[in-house]
Amino acid sequence: MSSLSEQEQLRLLELLPPEDAAELIEDIPDIQAADLVEELDSQQAARVMEELDGDHLVDVLAGMDASSSREILARMDAEDAGEARKFLEYPADCSGGLMISEFLSYRQDATIREVQDDLQTNREEYTDYHVQYFYVEDDAGRLVGVLRIHDLLFPSRTTRLESIMINTRCRSPIMPPCASSRTSSRNTTSSGRRRPTAMAGWLR
Repeated sequence: MSSLSEQEQLRLLELLPPEDAAELIEDIPDIQAADLVEELDSQQAARVMEELDGDHLVDVLAGMDASSSREILARMDAEDAGEARKFLEYPADCSGGLMISEFLSYRQDATIREVQDDLQTNREEYTDYHVQYFYVEDDAGRLVGVLRIHDLLFPSRTTRLESIMINTRCRSPIMPPCASSRTSSRNTTSSGRRRPTAMAGWLR
């Protein structure tokens, strides 16, 4: 991509399907990406932007002229655009501006086997999630613990998450001072079924 002229880069983006164009966008500096996307037809630009993960989407939009970003957001999927607008409201140095919208959470009574099965079953979806931790919740959807990826590797697959998680009930969770609540996590019940759950956004 870097060996192409700006016109050649733009032509390539116009020819590629949105998901492939988004992969190229993620491999170049955000300011350069913003300049290129601004040159696309706003409808096509919106389709490409919808394929970016949360942090890249916001970074590229932030590098655009306000009028261009508004026009693209107006043509994007309403939910994706709403998430992006929330992040864009934060100052660049505010922790809210450093958040991502994709994360994974599981019920405290789920087993390591269920978590590993969920990760394997949904590997294509989760591959774009930049997660280092999994969040653990109780039956009411409240955060009760945190799991490192490392914690899933060595215990027995029948081990329940509540027995190996880092308990957050006895400490103050590190919450971003300007963050808002989010509803974009995944949840696995003790029977292995997945359902959406409400949970606060966390820093990367």
